[in-house]
Amino acid sequence: MKRLLFATLLMLALTSTSAFADSFHLFFTPNLGSGDNFSYKSWSNTGSLFVSGGTPADFFGVGNGYAPGSSLGGSTDIFFEPSFLRIGRVSYELQLDPGTLFMSSITLPTNGKDFTAFVQISFSGSGIFVDTGESIGVGGSANGHIHFSFIDGAYLPDAAGFVQTPAPGSWALIGTGLTGILAAVRRLRPRVG
Repeated sequence: MKRLLFATLLMLALTSTSAFADSFHLFFTPNLGSGDNFSYKSWSNTGSLFVSGGTPADFFGVGNGYAPGSSLGGSTDIFFEPSFLRIGRVSYELQLDPGTLFMSSITLPTNGKDFTAFVQISFSGSGIFVDTGESIGVGGSANGHIHFSFIDGAYLPDAAGFVQTPAPGSWALIGTGLTGILAAVRRLRPRVG
């Protein structure tokens, strides 16, 4: 019975960590004028998707920073670079039309202290498979935060930009599995003394 319980808990932990195999990561950094400040990577056991591009520099840039009390966020255009979809061992090039990127609104404080804003970023776009001409739609969304430093009277976003946080459900599932395994190992371990 104890071995069945241990095996069940081990299976739960392995299943929860494999949830990250069907994962994605969204990168969004301040635009330094080069234009490329966005990428999205999604992967699973069957394939992966890589999309990159950039937003206008005035949407989320560094420049002279942001004045205390100013707001940023909302919707903007996103201009995609050639992107790729991989299914099994076959890669397909995607040509995506300009799409839309949304960042939840941020209002910077007026107290002159460093600030971390919790935001949601989402994007959508459409285009074609270059080889076949078939239509495709892409999109994604993630929650995370952006840290701003107050320097010389202005708020500057950290170079890391948007830092994605994992889904709370994933952490809870992993925590439950690992807690159960630790408890089972403790019960199975012979007691000394």
